[in-house]
Amino acid sequence: MIQTTGTNILDETTLENKVQVRFDNIYMIDDDSFTLNLNRYCIEKYDLLHTNLLGFQNAEEAIKSLEEADTDKTHLVLVDLNMPIMCGWEFINVISATFSKKLLDSLFISIVSSSSNPIDTDRAHVHPNIFSYIEKPLLPRKYEKMIMAIDATLSTNKS
Repeated sequence: MIQTTGTNILDETTLENKVQVRFDNIYMIDDDSFTLNLNRYCIEKYDLLHTNLLGFQNAEEAIKSLEEADTDKTHLVLVDLNMPIMCGWEFINVISATFSKKLLDSLFISIVSSSSNPIDTDRAHVHPNIFSYIEKPLLPRKYEKMIMAIDATLSTNKS
């Protein structure tokens, strides 16, 4: 597991000032260490109040960590689909079947994958526990768009 706490490098016109959402943890799950580091770099550019970044190269390790997540806080999960041992879909199926509703409700799961297969994107769009599907690489503008959508969803749910 790779764990990083980012440094806030935002100014008054950046994402931090545009949204209310704050994540306790961001879980990045990808078997490729280069991709994990690239995602970490992108996220640190938009660090939301020094969010705790957790990187996993194995989905099974991520599940163990997620089981301990504070259900009273909001967490972002970025998961790749194509991984050895346990692929992203298996990961999503396991947590969907075994995690409590309260824990699942505290998670915003986004697939970040190199797959542009319509079967994967269609499946993600209808899956009740998946918030978004992003094609790699995770660029700052894609990250910002996702965060803005999560923020809008949370604002709507509070109304």
